[in-house]
Amino acid sequence: MRVRQVCVSALLVSSVIAAPTLGQTQCSGWRADFGQPGTGGWVRTLAMLPGGDVVVGGWFTSAGGLAASHIARYNFQSRTWSPLGSGTNNDVLALLVLPDGDIIAGGPFSMAGGVPAGGVARFDVQSGTWSGLGGGVSGRVHTLTLRANGDLVVGGNFSAAGGLEARNIAGYSFSSGSWYPLGAGVTGGQGTVEALLELPDGHLLVGGSFHSAGGQPASGLARYDSSDGTWTGTVPVGLMVRTLCQVGDRSVFVGGSFTTVNGQPAQHAFLYDLQTGEAQLPTASVNEQIIASATMSDGRIAVGGEFTNAGGVPGTERIAICDPADYSWSAFVGDVDEQVQAIVRDPTGSLLVAGFFNEVGSLPVNYVARYFVGEGPPTISVQPPAAEQLRPGVQCGVEVVPGSTMSYRWRQNGQNLFNIPGLFSGVTTRTLTISSVDSSLAGTYDCRVASACGTTFSEPVLVYCVGDFTRDGFIDGDDVIGFFSVWDAGDIAGDVTLDGGVDGDDVIEFFERWDLGC
Repeated sequence: MRVRQVCVSALLVSSVIAAPTLGQTQCSGWRADFGQPGTGGWVRTLAMLPGGDVVVGGWFTSAGGLAASHIARYNFQSRTWSPLGSGTNNDVLALLVLPDGDIIAGGPFSMAGGVPAGGVARFDVQSGTWSGLGGGVSGRVHTLTLRANGDLVVGGNFSAAGGLEARNIAGYSFSSGSWYPLGAGVTGGQGTVEALLELPDGHLLVGGSFHSAGGQPASGLARYDSSDGTWTGTVPVGLMVRTLCQVGDRSVFVGGSFTTVNGQPAQHAFLYDLQTGEAQLPTASVNEQIIASATMSDGRIAVGGEFTNAGGVPGTERIAICDPADYSWSAFVGDVDEQVQAIVRDPTGSLLVAGFFNEVGSLPVNYVARYFVGEGPPTISVQPPAAEQLRPGVQCGVEVVPGSTMSYRWRQNGQNLFNIPGLFSGVTTRTLTISSVDSSLAGTYDCRVASACGTTFSEPVLVYCVGDFTRDGFIDGDDVIGFFSVWDAGDIAGDVTLDGGVDGDDVIEFFERWDLGC
């Protein structure tokens, strides 16, 4: 069964982005697909057009060396940028592509294409012209969403839309060309709406910085019921909600600048359960605010923002992966040097990422880049045991998730091993066999697994001498004391013969090995 997954910033359309070449290993990693010089300033938002082109908006006045005022279009086939008319006279903070391919832009601008446009405007892709939407809003637009009925909903920081009172959120009907308020809107706090998401039941989930929704208490997160025009507060969020990402039909990933949810610690992220209305708090999260999110093709969530650490995992600077199944975090192949503002998944499963950065992984870029989601470094599915008794024919093995061609190299104490008759065999396979018993063969072993897409090391396995019962590297009286303390207690650790019982055979075996020095 396919799980329904939606993110407020992602618009998935058909694409002509190049697919992997058949027969070649395509490794996950960053791609500088937007060329240089890219945009001349920060990119705050992006969206995909039906033909596969990408539109970006932000604080810039050039793209690809051409004049482009705060909004520009990039064609992957020709690798060229082009402006959208004369653009806007101020920052573009939100983008949305309509079913007919036209583009809706939102921000703090008052003009688009030389015509009045209060914070929101439409660009006709066929004619190349801009138009306002019924007078627009009285302030800034921060977020946009298209409802199932075809209406546009805008959120931001404003008090009116189309001349009507509308507190920070409003709807626009394309069929009638008119604006309408969503009840009494949201107020208090910073009085701003930052994220919008239409839920499977038709309700609208609204995130931002506010203390009231429709006159009802609501802190940072609220639901709007279009059928009766009522608002309902959800779990109270300590500060601002910046992004909403639906995972299945039951829950929504919520990210932002908050550090508490319902009075409990929640560092910038939680899962909101749509059925129970409760917050599922993470065991580990990020150290600074989350600004953007998008579901990946495998159901995990790509998360971006200002943070430099996610779940204590290395390499999670400003972008990371969250698995909503267990709230675990993992890293992309290469992090980002500055803030991530927007993430969109393209139809190939790759991610388009925008922000304030100039480097992704080790690649120089200007504020926008592509992360190709392909094969990653080898994944070890079965690790060797933590410890193995040194005996003739003892084996240590790993199992690896199938992928491209793998190579294996077993190591002892960090040094590569070689096949030596009577000592080692299988040193370049998944299973190492140690054929002899000698104190020099005791130590810590691991396996290096490499492919075209990276290298992974197995967990270490301690191979120990039976005579060194305390495993301190010495054969002495402490080992005798240690052995008899467990043998007398009938502890299975005293079963040095590995026959499942603790008896006299174990005493004989232990002393034989102790006398031999291993």
